[in-house]
Amino acid sequence: MNEKDYYKILGVNKNTTKDDLKQAYRKLAMQYHPDRSPSDKKKEYEEKFKEISEAYAVLSNDDKKAQYDRVGSAGMGNASQEDIFRNADFSDFQDVFSGYGGGFGSVDEIFKGVFRGGMGKQRSGYETGGDTGEDLEYTLSVNLKESAFGTEKEIRFFHNAKCKVCNGTGSKDGSRTVCDKCHGRGAVQIHRRAGFITFTSAQTCPKCHGTGVIIQSPCWTCHGTGKVKEEAKVKVRVPGGVNTGDNLKMTGYGNYGADGSGDLYIKINVTDDNFFKRKGDNIYCNVKIPFTLAILGGKIEVPTLQGTASLNISEGTQPGTTLRMKDLGIHNEMRNHTGDQFVVAEIEIPKGLNEMQKKLLIEFDEEMKKSKNKFKFW
Repeated sequence: MNEKDYYKILGVNKNTTKDDLKQAYRKLAMQYHPDRSPSDKKKEYEEKFKEISEAYAVLSNDDKKAQYDRVGSAGMGNASQEDIFRNADFSDFQDVFSGYGGGFGSVDEIFKGVFRGGMGKQRSGYETGGDTGEDLEYTLSVNLKESAFGTEKEIRFFHNAKCKVCNGTGSKDGSRTVCDKCHGRGAVQIHRRAGFITFTSAQTCPKCHGTGVIIQSPCWTCHGTGKVKEEAKVKVRVPGGVNTGDNLKMTGYGNYGADGSGDLYIKINVTDDNFFKRKGDNIYCNVKIPFTLAILGGKIEVPTLQGTASLNISEGTQPGTTLRMKDLGIHNEMRNHTGDQFVVAEIEIPKGLNEMQKKLLIEFDEEMKKSKNKFKFW
């Protein structure tokens, strides 16, 4: 087993006071709380949360800390998670854990999840975590206008659903017997000796494979699993302001499990637009302006996400000038904010002039050369 440096994990030293230890753990627990994790880093956050919690459970207990200081984590390596966390006091962190929504009813429930190797609904002691459904991820593509103002989409995906024939029991006649090897716990205890110390750990029951029950007559539809693969159709409300990489969570729409279904995480992908570019809640575009309009000034109709709108062009507008159109950008529902549209002026130079047009421009050029103001072109 790899040696764990509990002091390094919490960012403290051996002489740290208990108050400083609590403060260090509180900061890390808030940072790596599983409910704060992005969907693609959920497992990473869970593992980090368990690691820092294990370190605190040892260093906050005088007896365990003394043992750790003598032999290190390798000397404690065969101790079960329950042994490590037994008598650990996390009561001072109730506010940290209750501040997030994720099905955690109490501090005790969170660390029962640590024992079973995952977060969510669980059993206690040496029991396994039961049958909790896995989370699913779905990538949903929307165009720029849909992301700007919100939309509703119907998505289809396959997931494990509760078998209707056996009502999720996995048994053809509904009967199941308690596993005689683990006595319904789903796990068996393994005892190991290291010198004068006996360590106890839990292992998934090889007979019932962690379910705690034996099914004599499996359901012919789900083959004893209690689950069937089904296509789901779900309407998704996409709020205005979403951007590529954002996630929408639909609770309970993941895979079915007897102890709770997983969640569906919808990952947003905003497709590129040929005309508009997004920066934050603002929209940018390049618009060609006739050179006469740029010189004389006036109005021009330009495309926006809401249709066309009139834009004032000031006299003498130069190439590359950025013009602002207020409140015509992204309507961000989450921030209650609407961005602007910025138009970058591209001065359009005409081609294929006839003789009359050339003559007029030559006369204009001659007149400008006589001008005392020495007007300069772009």
